[in-house]
Amino acid sequence: MKENRFINRWALVTGASSGIGREIAIELARKQANLVLVSRTESVLEALQQQLQEQFQVRVLFIPIDLSKPNTAGEIQKFCDDQGISITIVVNNAGYALKTADEIKKPEQVCGMLEVLVCNLTELSLRFLPGMMLKGEGYILNISSIVAYIPVASTLTYHAAKAYVLAFTKALHWEYAKKGIHITCSLPGATKTGFSKASDLYVPEQLWKTYGSAESVAKVSIEAMAKNQCVVIPGWNNRLLYWLSRILPHYWIYTCQKKYWSHYRPS
Repeated sequence: MKENRFINRWALVTGASSGIGREIAIELARKQANLVLVSRTESVLEALQQQLQEQFQVRVLFIPIDLSKPNTAGEIQKFCDDQGISITIVVNNAGYALKTADEIKKPEQVCGMLEVLVCNLTELSLRFLPGMMLKGEGYILNISSIVAYIPVASTLTYHAAKAYVLAFTKALHWEYAKKGIHITCSLPGATKTGFSKASDLYVPEQLWKTYGSAESVAKVSIEAMAKNQCVVIPGWNNRLLYWLSRILPHYWIYTCQKKYWSHYRPS
């Protein structure tokens, strides 16, 4: 029987109301971790809180907060401190994308997106590390994307932000791997969630059928974190894309994708 590393530990999960974040919260609750759920939609968080408490008999709290606003990482830490909660597991999953065509029209929204994908991810990781160091135990799972390796024409800034998440998490892993802190970067590819619709990124039906499940991504990512794996790429198809990105010129990949999306994805 595998050791359950997470029983009675407190886990913070951002972007927990849907998709990969929701499945990660469910999987951690199944492993008997207590949870602090973070997302914008209070009603969805409250429903998930009740579900997880009833199904798994764990403690669940939630914080309805918009991570696209500055200084929210500090508010989250204060909430945990006020509740007397010592966070052992941090899962930075929250995120969304803007279409390339919209970025130049809405630069202020680009900054908000970077607050979620880069600034608050970084700050939450660093804010909770000292407590982990004191305990000699801790886990950080940062959700990047396979686009960290592969240039994408449809979401330029999102691609760059996810590349940052990969580089930042790898550096954290190397720094703290021998100090009892497990730090992992997960790079899922196309997944059946509400992400594309929420980000107004059209997906052709024939392509949607090939997408992986959020539940599978959650399980693979948590298992990798438990093993202190630096980087994990869920799904054989995404691992194939990674190896193709090592072989093919990135400009060629970008140009081909630009032609594809210009036909299938309206700007």
